[in-house]
Amino acid sequence: MLPADDDDDDGVTIYCAEQQKMVLFLYIPGPPDLPARASGGRTYFMSTTLPLVPSTLTPPPKRTMVFIDGANLFNSVKRRFEYAQNNCHIIKLARAVVAMESDRVLVGTRYYIGVPDVAHDARMAGWWNKKLSHAGRTGVTIFRRALKQRDLSIEVSGLVAQKATFSKLIEKGIDLRLGLDLVNFTLAKAFDVAIIFSQDSDISEAVEDAKRLANSQRRTIEIESAFPVDGISTQHGIHRTVYRTFDKTLYDQCLDTANYY
Repeated sequence: MLPADDDDDDGVTIYCAEQQKMVLFLYIPGPPDLPARASGGRTYFMSTTLPLVPSTLTPPPKRTMVFIDGANLFNSVKRRFEYAQNNCHIIKLARAVVAMESDRVLVGTRYYIGVPDVAHDARMAGWWNKKLSHAGRTGVTIFRRALKQRDLSIEVSGLVAQKATFSKLIEKGIDLRLGLDLVNFTLAKAFDVAIIFSQDSDISEAVEDAKRLANSQRRTIEIESAFPVDGISTQHGIHRTVYRTFDKTLYDQCLDTANYY
């Protein structure tokens, strides 16, 4: 380090050195009755070096979006926990599962469900309208589609062959819509972590597309499939996702006890 120019004013000067150290220099002028050159110039003293405090910046939380296939989640809960009705409080469950990792923050919850229309089942149509309206007021984005009626035929062979035809309401297009939203939100860089409440293998292609898209954006995303477990049967989530399981204890803390009839 070089001393200050001789033309500088008298006083104290502090310099900061590199390599994360602080160095203190004191400038003391010569006797006032002698010219500066005759006094031997200016004298500098260096203090003990002091280490700088290292940076303690905390990385921002991972933006987490939740995508819930309502029918798939309900069927899984029905098999594992023996609940006969869709009793999930959507936003509570989303928050509880996101909170399983302390470095995550929920930035969006989307719920996909097929519901009957009034012509097919007026009572359940009214129930779903009230439940989904309530969920929307809690901040959940709802994607609903009317169930489609399909005629199914069953043939039974034996001594007397029998054939029966009956109608059933079928959910169509839910997994496709969820997969498209996953890819679109990846394109928009809207999340760092996606949690998909589903075990539907049809969504695996959208998962692969989202990961390839994130790679082209030179960033890494995490995609998990969330589903209930009972500790007895072995289960699998969506291919190429990390499994995020939750038990009945957690689920029961997220029950929707409202009466929507």
